[in-house]
Amino acid sequence: MNGPITETASFDFLPVITGITIGNDGSVTIGYSTTSGNTYHVETTTDLTSAAWTAVPGSTTNAAGDIIIFVDPNAMGDPQRFYRVGSP
Repeated sequence: MNGPITETASFDFLPVITGITIGNDGSVTIGYSTTSGNTYHVETTTDLTSAAWTAVPGSTTNAAGDIIIFVDPNAMGDPQRFYRVGSP
């Protein structure tokens, strides 16, 4: 067989943060989209110029639906905190 081989990939599993709220107790609640059956985790950093992101303990989950709601109860100690959602 001669000629190019074409392969198409779909990246529908990429999560999108759909909402962030800060509670009166300083906790941060994050909602993000998922694809059922995939594993996700929340990462945080205090400095966007750094390449160091840390997985938030307890944030790893296997998606069973379209949306995950995660509460970070330890968000209070930092003057600023940035979040992203990863899938292995």
